[in-house]
Amino acid sequence: MNQNDLVKCEICLKHYKAISTSHLKMHNMTFIEYKKLFPGAQIKCNNLLEKMRYNNLGKKFSEEHKRKISSSNKGKIVSEETRKKMSENHADVSGSKNPMYGLVGELSPTHGLKRTEEFKTNLSTKLTNRIFSKNHKEKLSLFRKGKTHVDIMGKKNAELFKEKMSIKMSGLNNPMSKVSVLDIWKQKYGEEKASEMWEKRRQHFSNKFSGSGNPMYGKPRPGGNFTFYKNIWFKSTWEAMLAYEMDLQGIKWEYEKFRICVKLGETYCPDFIIYDVTGKIVKIVEVKGYKNGSEKLPELLQTCCRIHVEIYDNEKMKELDIFRHSHLIQKTSKNVAEIKRK
Repeated sequence: MNQNDLVKCEICLKHYKAISTSHLKMHNMTFIEYKKLFPGAQIKCNNLLEKMRYNNLGKKFSEEHKRKISSSNKGKIVSEETRKKMSENHADVSGSKNPMYGLVGELSPTHGLKRTEEFKTNLSTKLTNRIFSKNHKEKLSLFRKGKTHVDIMGKKNAELFKEKMSIKMSGLNNPMSKVSVLDIWKQKYGEEKASEMWEKRRQHFSNKFSGSGNPMYGKPRPGGNFTFYKNIWFKSTWEAMLAYEMDLQGIKWEYEKFRICVKLGETYCPDFIIYDVTGKIVKIVEVKGYKNGSEKLPELLQTCCRIHVEIYDNEKMKELDIFRHSHLIQKTSKNVAEIKRK
């Protein structure tokens, strides 16, 4: 026999076709211990390995055989000791030592390989509701950390994945469609606890994004024309000029301070709230450039809050000579202006 037909046992120095576990028992040694003691030792001869490869090449198992294997392994919990042994057996090809390690996306030998619909369906069925061990989840988490879908599966597959998920999870297919976080919490924790958690959440975001915490703080709302005066963004130059005039006359005012409920489910935010010397609300001032139903506004607001309401339209602004301040307005950008005080 030539060298390809036999392998040498590194303990007794005899030659065999394969170093079996039964042979190692004669030396009071396990297979794992033998591998640790002689990490580079060959276990099976080359001819036997070639024969095994040939016998298994293209081999198809019957459906009955597959079912038997599946049923015997289904729900089987592998002990930590067995897991450790399996890990030690594959220590030579685990992690960065694995020849397939890091070959993801376009580097993978299976990249671009077209799978049949039957294969995809079978794979999807097998992976549905699959329960992963804690250790497996941690490994997946470390592998995916800081990586995008493009990094993991390549640009082409990432785009296809994105498109499929968009179709699958859009509209009523989305499990969160027409369902609020509060509804989920009520089912999970009960109505009382869910309401308490919701109030805490609401208060948290209210504190976080109020005042200077709001990303739009001190900035004009997108769209429209705005005029900046006294750290306030006015929706029109007319409102800014009126505010400037009231400051000259020593009138105390606040701009869009609060909203008033005018009908059930409808609110209105007045332009100016005017106060007297004692801090009591005297009247509400609304600046309206054109008559667009504003003639009904005073009566509506007075009915709701019983406060005198004045409409400052074009005629009123001319009568009070408010437009004499127009020379102070300087445009700083396309839709933004500012009052430059003397």
